[in-house]
Amino acid sequence: MRKGKIVILFNPALKRIEVEVGSSLLDAARLAGIKIEALCGGKIKCGKCKVKISQGAESLNELTAIEKELLHGELLADGFRLSCAARVQRSERFFGSGEEKTHVVVEIAREDQERAQKILSETNEVSGTFTPLPLVRTHLVDVPEPTLEDPTPDFERLARHLKRESGLVDLDIDYDLLKKLPVIARENEWSMAVTVWNSKRILSIEKKRNGERIYGVAVDIGTSTVVGYLVDLTSGKVMATEALLNPQTSHGADVMTRMSYCIENSRGLNELHNLIIEALNDIIGKLCRKTETISKDVFEVTITGNSVMQHIFLGLSPKFIALSPYTPVIKKGINLRASEIGLKINPRANVYVFPVIAGYVGGDTIGVILSTNLYKEPELTLALDIGTNGEVVLGNNDYIEACSCAAGPALEGATLKYGMRATTGAIEKLSINDKTLDVEYETIDDALPRGICGSGVIDLIAAMLESGVISRTGAINLGLKSPRLRERDKIPEFVVEWSDKTEKGVGDIVITQKDIGEIQLAKAALYAGASVLMKRRGIEEKDIDRILLAGAFGSYTSKESSKIIGLYPDVPLNKVKTIGNGAGAGAIFSLLSGEKRKDAQMISESAHYVELTVTPGFEEELMSAMYLPHQDLRRFASVPCNPTGGEYNEH
Repeated sequence: MRKGKIVILFNPALKRIEVEVGSSLLDAARLAGIKIEALCGGKIKCGKCKVKISQGAESLNELTAIEKELLHGELLADGFRLSCAARVQRSERFFGSGEEKTHVVVEIAREDQERAQKILSETNEVSGTFTPLPLVRTHLVDVPEPTLEDPTPDFERLARHLKRESGLVDLDIDYDLLKKLPVIARENEWSMAVTVWNSKRILSIEKKRNGERIYGVAVDIGTSTVVGYLVDLTSGKVMATEALLNPQTSHGADVMTRMSYCIENSRGLNELHNLIIEALNDIIGKLCRKTETISKDVFEVTITGNSVMQHIFLGLSPKFIALSPYTPVIKKGINLRASEIGLKINPRANVYVFPVIAGYVGGDTIGVILSTNLYKEPELTLALDIGTNGEVVLGNNDYIEACSCAAGPALEGATLKYGMRATTGAIEKLSINDKTLDVEYETIDDALPRGICGSGVIDLIAAMLESGVISRTGAINLGLKSPRLRERDKIPEFVVEWSDKTEKGVGDIVITQKDIGEIQLAKAALYAGASVLMKRRGIEEKDIDRILLAGAFGSYTSKESSKIIGLYPDVPLNKVKTIGNGAGAGAIFSLLSGEKRKDAQMISESAHYVELTVTPGFEEELMSAMYLPHQDLRRFASVPCNPTGGEYNEH
């Protein structure tokens, strides 16, 4: 241990790290490579980064007022702290000696790190169809050997043969492969398998083998999750799917928080870039092991994500996306070699990164448009990609308009007191008895409840509205006679489940008045975005032929509950369809078709981006959309007005 340093041990990982006095436990965890969920990016707001201090609590600062607010009494009694708020201070007390000398011992529950998130990977109900014609092809050649009569050099000899037999012209070859060409050609008596990208660049030259083995990986980098698809480029078949939580969530749940991290920390961009590259290599490795595929046979990767995720993947600073006028570094699609970006596949493999529409409407939105054929069909379509970052698209084969809505992570439960990711123990479906206000629910894996994920939150708000627990303003009606309605620290809340029926240490699971306001703001942003696009074109709800809900939130959330709270325009439910991972489907389409990539570029250039913050009337639309839609609440006519201020004027 160096003088003036504080040593922290993280269990059960048994990782020990030295940090400067004043460092937070979250900073220490990041240095040690320990992933702690910090959805607010360490700003001491979300309360999700809790850890247990088993030894050395006296080496930390005193409990902060925010910790006392965000951690209930049982957790505080058990020694829990928020890792972003707990900072190390000088201490003469330590445990062990020599290299084992430790000032603070931090426990991170293994099950918290190992719980698998329910991640959407299915690309169901996409309507786009096409003939697969990937840009990567393997040509089996038998090249005439050099003679005194024909001493044409090796590369020109191979290129001449490929031009004559396959029509390939102006071929290029990387320096490292050129060095190997003479030996490969002669060892195989000029009978070879030559893999070429885009009819231009040679990716591989090797011995002929039984059956072509050329594969690609399509990747959707979401703010919360990352999904990869291994595709056989010969047959067009998706062979395997793999998904994981985006490791960047340890630096914030939303793109704004991560951009701030990149801007405020000199190594922030590099750190987040490395995290996503490691995640993609992890996914690719698992895909190859699942299918007994050799990674060097992966010759192309397509990448889609929102503009910020794509920038961080490329190592491009997202700083000016964060600042007005929200400008990305590049708009068009990019091709680079796998070796340039650090992907562990064939080093000469091509990596294609989608074009974007604007700073806050990225390649994932283009993927949705591409995979649904929205840009080719006459039906007027409203597409909502609902996630940590929300995008709205309106259009058909005549025009496409798009906007980004600052919905934030509330709809996925991230900023709510008992909100959580869709993992074991999350309440995902819910209803309320109108008369007794008893709550019935389902949890993921039928486990004891730990919190509420996004789909459960939407069901809860809808059920509270229909049962009269909240008014159109979102105000909780404390006038109803039920122990589930109460005030804590002058903040109204509704008890979803009591502590004796939740997982140990969780306490009562509640939704607070503040939580409801967060959901109202998030849903209002989406609805207002759709409303602005519609009014710009003189479109009414009756004119919409279909609403497409993309992404995990749209797919797992009840269409009925979403309609009840006014998440999207009021159209018949038979016009509302979920399309699964539309962005992922778009990545697969572009992997299998050069024409689809041309379409993606065309969409990028022709789609009109609407910046809501400077659009006249947006603020009014947003404020209006904060109200919850009118429901038939006549049966609650005898219920007194909400003492917190909300009134049932609609009775």
